[in-house]
Amino acid sequence: MQQVALGWLVYRLTSSPFLLGLLTFAALFPVLVVSPFAGVWADRVSRYRVVIATQVLAMVQAFALAALVFTDSVHIGYLIALAAFLGCVNGTEVAARQSFLVEMVEGTNDLPSAIALNSSIFNASRLIGPSIAGGLVAWIGEGWVFFWNGISYLAVLAALLAMRVAPTPRRADPAEPVLHTLAAGLRYAFGFVPIRNVLLLLMGTSLVGYPYIALLPVFARDVLGGDARTLGFLFASGGLGAVTGSWRWPRDRARAGWVRIIAAAVGVVGLSLIGFGLVRKPSGCAGPSVRGRRRHDGAPGRQQHVTADGR
Repeated sequence: MQQVALGWLVYRLTSSPFLLGLLTFAALFPVLVVSPFAGVWADRVSRYRVVIATQVLAMVQAFALAALVFTDSVHIGYLIALAAFLGCVNGTEVAARQSFLVEMVEGTNDLPSAIALNSSIFNASRLIGPSIAGGLVAWIGEGWVFFWNGISYLAVLAALLAMRVAPTPRRADPAEPVLHTLAAGLRYAFGFVPIRNVLLLLMGTSLVGYPYIALLPVFARDVLGGDARTLGFLFASGGLGAVTGSWRWPRDRARAGWVRIIAAAVGVVGLSLIGFGLVRKPSGCAGPSVRGRRRHDGAPGRQQHVTADGR
């Protein structure tokens, strides 16, 4: 929800594809930098407490975005700074949560199903959340989307606090330096062929495939002539296939030939991106009407544009 509202807010105020890309870079680059170190740290502290702390910080970031919009203090610099802050939080949270998943499952027999369930929930949020966010942005504005996103973290925190987790055992031997542990992890990951191939695949697809998401507000408004609801549906469509794949994986994980399936899926992604890039505005489409469109403060019919320095 927040990704849809934030992307639409930035493009509505600036009409700058460059700033959309800069916002996405600010949100994702910290994940690349922080995640390896967070993984080492998560092996030395309570992952349960790290997950709770990161959820609290993400909630604070959502409320900060809402406060900026409600007080009419939106500045592109503030938005990029908050996106970078959330990127650091996400980089830490992902490393801790993925390893904490193993602690929540007793025994290894149920672990594949637990991983698939976790992926299904994540991708279902990609399908449902953007659709809701697009409608809410068009109806009540971006600020309320940020606010309700912050409120939603209370349910997550309540579920985490209701867990009964065994205390993390203390290490008997002194921990190695962080850089030594990180180097050992990298040597293992890139020395083990299956893990190395998966990492290289993820790096390649993320580098040349994922960036299309940063430009979805441009396609929604300027190419398709739509509004925030159009943007929400575009985001949601990206999660539909992921939900289907994660639902079938627990049933088919024993089937051979997954390498061919993954290769075919990557090829389909490439062809889909080519087709998406060829989309053009229908002839005679004048774009969304200004009538009924709302600013972030709810005033109808007015539009606000700011430059990179916030003017």
